[in-house]
Amino acid sequence: MDTSLRVRIGDAHIEHSWAYAKLVIDLYARGECEQSRAFSYRGAEANEELWALAKMAECAFAMWADLDPLDPQILNWRGLPDWWDVVVFGWRVDVKHTVAGSRLIWPLRKKELFNDAQFDVLALVRGEPPAFEITGVVHKERFARHRFEEIKGGNLDPGTWYMKKGQLDHPRTLLRS
Repeated sequence: MDTSLRVRIGDAHIEHSWAYAKLVIDLYARGECEQSRAFSYRGAEANEELWALAKMAECAFAMWADLDPLDPQILNWRGLPDWWDVVVFGWRVDVKHTVAGSRLIWPLRKKELFNDAQFDVLALVRGEPPAFEITGVVHKERFARHRFEEIKGGNLDPGTWYMKKGQLDHPRTLLRS
């Protein structure tokens, strides 16, 4: 495992991520992700850059944990939605991406799914290709107990759940958990 929290992904990771984004958008367009579409927000199902950057963040997190993100056993490259992105040290991790933000956000439209969501840890990854930073992690139960909810007039949509960067645990805590 790389103890640095900064990860540079390679050209192959970037290319695969863009191809993945195109695949996901095509699956949505063909109606193969209708259950997931019900939880899409602000046109995310058609946002190629959003899907590509999210997959690049997953690549970065996997690389930080010394895993090969191009291995289809490590990351989902099929394009169909799943609950977690990568298994690291036995934990099912749902990676959340932001270009420059400082909050880990649980999507507004997925709030009702949180309790049944099959993941153990949320991870915040910041950056854009090729440089990413593994910002922090939080176990699902701790997020549920200590998250904030955006109010009207904030930067996020009212009702959005989030945790601030300073509330997150260091990613290496996954080794000790």
